[in-house]
Amino acid sequence: MCVQSVSCEENCILYSAHFIGDTWCDLILAAGVVFNEVVVWSPNGLKNSEGRSLVQGRLKGHEGVIFNIYFNIEKQKLCSVSDDRTIRVWNLQIGHIISSNQPELTLYGHGARVWDARLLANVIVSIGEDACCLIWDYSGNVLKKFTGHKGQNIWSLTVNERLGLVITGGGDASIRLWPLDFKTKGDYITETLDIEAGVKSVLGNERSHDDSGFVPRLLVFLKNQDILIMMQNGTVLGYNLCSKEWRCVLQNDEFQSYCVMQESPDQSHVAVGSIKGSIWLYSVDNGVCLFKEDVYSDCKVLSVCWATENDLFTSGPDGKVIWWKIRNQEDQVKMYRFGDFILPYSRHRWVTSVSLLPGESGFVCGDKRGSVFLYRGQPKKKAEPQEPCHSHIAVHGKTGVSHIHYHDGFTYSAGRNGTYCKYTVTEGWNLQLVNTFKVYKGFDWLERLVFQDSDLLVMGFHSADFVVHNVTSNESIMKVTCGGGHRSWGVTHSSRRTSFAYIKTKQVFVCTMNDAQKSQVILKPDLHGRVIRCITYLGQTELVEGAECAVLATGSEDTLVNINAIILSPGKPCRVFPIHHLQAHISVVCSLACCPSTLQTEDENQSVLLFSSGGRVTIHVWRVTLPSRSTLEAFEKNVCVEHLAFFGTVDNSTRRRHLKKLKESNKEPDPETRYMDVKVLRRKTDDRISIFIAGSDGVLRLFSFCELTRNLVFLSKSASFQCCFLSLHIEDLLSGGEVTPLLCSGGTDGTVRFFDMTSSVRSETSNIRTDTSNIRSETPNIRSEISGIRSETSNITFEAKMEVGPNNIVGNIRTDKLLESEISSQFPSKRALPDNSNGDRTDSFQLRMELYLSGNCSEGEKQETVIHKDGTSSQERIVSSFEPDNINQEGNAVKMSDDVRTCEIETTGKKIPRQLSEIGCNNESEIQFGDVIYSIQEAHQSGINSLAVKQLSDDRLLFASGGDDNSVTVHLLEFRRTGVKLCNLKAVVHDSNCQKFAHAAQITGLCFLDTNTLISCSVDQRFNIWKFQLPSSGNALKVAQSSCNFICIADISGLAAWKNRQGDYYFAISGQGIQIIHLEKRVASSSS
Repeated sequence: MCVQSVSCEENCILYSAHFIGDTWCDLILAAGVVFNEVVVWSPNGLKNSEGRSLVQGRLKGHEGVIFNIYFNIEKQKLCSVSDDRTIRVWNLQIGHIISSNQPELTLYGHGARVWDARLLANVIVSIGEDACCLIWDYSGNVLKKFTGHKGQNIWSLTVNERLGLVITGGGDASIRLWPLDFKTKGDYITETLDIEAGVKSVLGNERSHDDSGFVPRLLVFLKNQDILIMMQNGTVLGYNLCSKEWRCVLQNDEFQSYCVMQESPDQSHVAVGSIKGSIWLYSVDNGVCLFKEDVYSDCKVLSVCWATENDLFTSGPDGKVIWWKIRNQEDQVKMYRFGDFILPYSRHRWVTSVSLLPGESGFVCGDKRGSVFLYRGQPKKKAEPQEPCHSHIAVHGKTGVSHIHYHDGFTYSAGRNGTYCKYTVTEGWNLQLVNTFKVYKGFDWLERLVFQDSDLLVMGFHSADFVVHNVTSNESIMKVTCGGGHRSWGVTHSSRRTSFAYIKTKQVFVCTMNDAQKSQVILKPDLHGRVIRCITYLGQTELVEGAECAVLATGSEDTLVNINAIILSPGKPCRVFPIHHLQAHISVVCSLACCPSTLQTEDENQSVLLFSSGGRVTIHVWRVTLPSRSTLEAFEKNVCVEHLAFFGTVDNSTRRRHLKKLKESNKEPDPETRYMDVKVLRRKTDDRISIFIAGSDGVLRLFSFCELTRNLVFLSKSASFQCCFLSLHIEDLLSGGEVTPLLCSGGTDGTVRFFDMTSSVRSETSNIRTDTSNIRSETPNIRSEISGIRSETSNITFEAKMEVGPNNIVGNIRTDKLLESEISSQFPSKRALPDNSNGDRTDSFQLRMELYLSGNCSEGEKQETVIHKDGTSSQERIVSSFEPDNINQEGNAVKMSDDVRTCEIETTGKKIPRQLSEIGCNNESEIQFGDVIYSIQEAHQSGINSLAVKQLSDDRLLFASGGDDNSVTVHLLEFRRTGVKLCNLKAVVHDSNCQKFAHAAQITGLCFLDTNTLISCSVDQRFNIWKFQLPSSGNALKVAQSSCNFICIADISGLAAWKNRQGDYYFAISGQGIQIIHLEKRVASSSS
């Protein structure tokens, strides 16, 4: 009920307003109007002739729309925030005439629009579209910048000045708490070590800094605040940050021109490798040499790496790695050689980091080439070094592996390509890549992973800054401008202090930050940083606490695929929280699909295959394993996600190089092509899964995936239909006693098409079986030929690679010139091997035998079998063809797939550019795509966003479609066998019904509950239930709306439905968030 209404004389659009005063008599309104100014007026002020209140003042200065206004009554100041990215503060004395309309303070600091601000006693707090919360002083300086929200926008802000707390709510659906009692004097304290004074205090005044070679070259930072500095003249000086005292630790002329040095994890020893190939072990306390041995007589020591305080690994020439054991016996330190190992060939062939597996059963190491290797821990009793039992070649690119760490049952690796990877060791001694993660854009030089309580800290270099980033809270807790990572440095981290030391311009700098903890508390975890584009249901788990937990996967424009847990407690609101963030995509995720795993497990856990597709012609395949029963606390840990395969572009740099190659050959694909929708078909009689893709270029594509071998293969594509396909649906149609895969598609042309995919699916199965049998039949011949050569040339490494196409086998053997001459000189009776390398020779002592199965090499996917030195072959699998990043500088192509099981290197003599499927395939041998058996022309006026199918009988089905024209169309179809080979099915439309005004905006989700009930959702934020009446006795198909419900979230994009164990229906609706709707069984029955 309106008691009184007052209007201002300024009659215009109002964007924001703020009331000043507690009673009607002294009430003042500050309003942000369309003219980019704040209008101040009072309802009880003077009136004009029309009875409208006069404006008391206009505050001018903004150059954009004013989004929010706030007034501090104690300071008598008003602030406004605007579209022009500024915060302006005015002096507004209540009860006095506004003498000036110019702000007394203008704050610039946000990178985008500012949404809100608060004036406090000593500081100003603001939030904006750049997802940052800034703290200012009243001089206009930024005191603190809080980052943590993902994506765009912090929408809401509240402050408790008494408790010193700021709480923000972001567009990522998270709520975060920030402290106001931070230190404003700076993030860290920098100290420069006076090396010249230290040399004089330790070695005397006669030893000057300039002419004695006391220039720092290496440093080691110990946890007790000791810094060991290796000088160019071989002297190691020690400096304690607490006592400010210098000491001489050791002197050795052998370390003058070159050495490598690393401290043990317990900080008691330092291992040093020299240019003469010697290994030295020193005590940190007194500098006494505990061990010295000349190991590599013909080369310098390339690296020394500690795995534990008792295990040291050293690298020498030709990939030789030695495992040393350190033991304390009778108060003496003993060091002995435990085992010898060999790294696979590469240009940079030395170990950079090592981590032991539990019980010393084995170890995982990374090399300078960016590869990660798994070795067994018990050395073999033979002279030759042990080779790795599993390898991931160049998994971190060309820049090297920087850190290997074992934590909580998993092994992690970090590299200088901006990613860190998670592995698990299987029973068959395979190092299985579980997932790959990125920190944030631009942070490409990762150096160290630190697990602290429930947080993961990543240390590395971002441009010229050293950064300590908290992955859990998504904030950088320390940032030091040091010049970049190409320098010697050291860091110590604890719960109370983080110290970073580095060498720059022949000086040593030490930066110390106390209380280096995350500055925020996450009250509610984040979901997605941008709008959710797709959602699908994976499964459900029974919780020990008595509730049920449903697991949903969501894909977003922020390029993430999230695995989310939905806690469904009886009588309580459901809770949604993410448990895994999958970061493989580099562009928008447009669609998700899932099916049960094809691998049977002995336990009761359920495994689901998840397929995601999106921008940059990308498909990713994941396996999600859900526990059958779990506690809520352990649920996140019990849900396991594995990245099985991918197709498409993996990063922007690779794509740029790839497009350059294709542009030179006039085969450049459309870089803007997106995979708009994905549907999968899995049959119990086949271990392969058919994947159907709707492309934005008007082409439908068929892929095949085998979970056992992790093979993702492109099979065929349709002709271009000159429209953008938006939606797909695949259904196994039972007609005439036969099963027919029926593919339905909807595009921007408003036409629905039905494809008979029988021939494509059958050809896929038969081709794969034929190729596999051909491989197995040829494998013994390859083994015999290799064994015959190996018996006479034992000093040469051989590898056989088999590439599969649908036709016959043609054998090609490649050898380099030096190898051929060596074989001819040593074995003149041996027939010279033919050279089919087209003039491309190599410099390595390797023989590469290739067996090509000529024909279709579609989408760059090739089947291969690797023959090992013992004559056994690894399992046949299909991997992506070589990308530019997969080629080392010697022209050796190396395998990059996640399921690499060998450490073999293929010497090709030249770089092989990767080719996409449509570019590198032979159309004559390609599997033909299905035939269009029926089309519904102009089913909608424009785009068709969603499809739903409900099979009524063997040959009859209900087909529903929802489009951009706000309508829902339902067709009753019958498919009959024709007996014609070219067109085996014929479609008959018995009846149809179109609800032209089903919604007020485009429809984005459809789902059949049963044969009589259809669910629809739309951008108009409505959730509708429709009831059918099938035609009978001459009656037409009738569709009527049963109920309509309002949805709270905006930009609705998808719908997922499932049943719980009690038979109740649940619906998850995605858009700017997720909303769960519960439809009880009795309600659903009555609606039907």
